[in-house]
Amino acid sequence: MWWCVLITPGRVALGQAVEGVPDKAVASIEKREAQVPLGLRAGVFEFYPAIEVSAVHTNNVEQSSSDSVAAAGLKVAPHLKLKTNWVRHEFNLEATGERIDFIDHPDAATTEGEVAGSLRIDIRRDTEAKLKFVAAQEQSAASASDVADTAIDKLNEYEFGVSGELSRYSGRFGGTIGAGLTRISYGDVKLAGGGKEDTADLNYLEPHAGFAVTYHGSSKVRPLIAGDISSRVYDLKTDEDGLERDSYAVSLKAGAQIESGRIWSATAGLQYAIRTYKDDALSDFSGFGFFANAVWRPSELTGIEFSVEPGTTAHAGEIKITHEFREYLKAQAWGSAEYSISNGVDDASLTLEWGGELSYRMGQTLWLLAGVDQTRYLPQGDTQGYSETQVKAGLRIAR
Repeated sequence: MWWCVLITPGRVALGQAVEGVPDKAVASIEKREAQVPLGLRAGVFEFYPAIEVSAVHTNNVEQSSSDSVAAAGLKVAPHLKLKTNWVRHEFNLEATGERIDFIDHPDAATTEGEVAGSLRIDIRRDTEAKLKFVAAQEQSAASASDVADTAIDKLNEYEFGVSGELSRYSGRFGGTIGAGLTRISYGDVKLAGGGKEDTADLNYLEPHAGFAVTYHGSSKVRPLIAGDISSRVYDLKTDEDGLERDSYAVSLKAGAQIESGRIWSATAGLQYAIRTYKDDALSDFSGFGFFANAVWRPSELTGIEFSVEPGTTAHAGEIKITHEFREYLKAQAWGSAEYSISNGVDDASLTLEWGGELSYRMGQTLWLLAGVDQTRYLPQGDTQGYSETQVKAGLRIAR
């Protein structure tokens, strides 16, 4: 668990002036927010359902390093947000899913999804507790997975996690302590020529605990320090190579939360982290890194989100740009990079992803969509990578 706070400025209330934003811009914001789907209400619960249905075309349906094959398919992606309107306390739930089926390529179908929720309990005016849970499934190509080169199936990764936090504010200081448990497991993969590879040696349990302290001496700059400790305990004592993958990690962070009205906000600083493996044959990690989460709105029509997250087995960065050309036309562009090291083994890889989407609002609940996604997987060593381009066109319905 890596402490990395993402600050998301709240919505502007109708008629409320915004520091640094002209009145004309506020009126434009209000007009666009009036078009946001209102959702469905049932007692104290508010539901925001949505679904995307798109035709998809890819130039490398098998995500192969050579002899790529093009294919067309159908993408269905449901989405649901749920929140409460209690006077005190708060419960949030978000569920996302994605299924892509390709014509004449049933083995290339992808299924991913995530359900995440949180419950905040206001114990006192200056004290709150928060419980979180997550359940997710991801898929990766065999060529980009820690499995045999003869694998012809995609590797399914399952994550289940629960955690709890207790926060208290006293004077100008705010503090949080937390602990949790994460379970990572993988499904077996099919092999060329028949048979399956047992991936039980990849499954592990990771308990973790941490703290964070902030100083509220200024309304715009809040220094912070945070720390975290975790331990990975694998189901099997040794993996297929006879290595013991159990490890523990410690990280310390120092930085600041910065807010400047609605224009921009950020959390950034330096991190020092170590990961030590039980097996001497695996390479321990230690080093400094820069972490950041920033939201910048250079105009009332443009928003930019940027994040950098260092780690002990992977380092990742992401940027997303959104621009509204007019009231009903919006464009998004994004890019990300992840550099990963396979559990202390000199088996690093770089994954690059970028793309964009153009959406046109047809009414209160209907959007027309067109987009493109590009993925490049660049491993080190003798393993060959791959590249894939997906193009889509469809619609999104949201209530």
